Amino acid sequence: MANENGIAAGDRFSCEACGRESIAKLTRVMDGWTYVGDRLACALCGAPVAAAEGASPAAPAPPSSRQAVDRLAALLDTRPEARGSLGPVEKGRFCRDCVHFLRHPFVSRCLLRDKPVEPMQDCDDFQRRPEAKPQDGPPDPPGKDAESR
Repeated sequence: MANENGIAAGDRFSCEACGRESIAKLTRVMDGWTYVGDRLACALCGAPVAAAEGASPAAPAPPSSRQAVDRLAALLDTRPEARGSLGPVEKGRFCRDCVHFLRHPFVSRCLLRDKPVEPMQDCDDFQRRPEAKPQDGPPDPPGKDAESR
């Protein structure tokens, strides 16, 4: 990308801001998280390279990938294919989902084999834990009976 003065990225030039001989580098111009374009800047001080009056300081942003796919499909006179699903989601047979898994902050254990296990481990004796039923209200605090309220 060269500006109207004929300076391109990597070219030597005399920077007007810092007054030193520098190299033009290509920097991205962002508006928040949105890419606006590119501009040439001094590699030493970061000041924009002076352009001729009336020139835009940034190049136009590239089109989004969806727009690019639509333009390519129009050029080839076809329609973009719909993405297929990966199929039904099958839950793994991990120890964390097993009836015999005991969670503990220090060592998680398998109650069937009575040995320490990792939550993402699996074994042949896996039995899926039943799904928890949603409660109507907040859970009771520990150590309090519902009758004592």
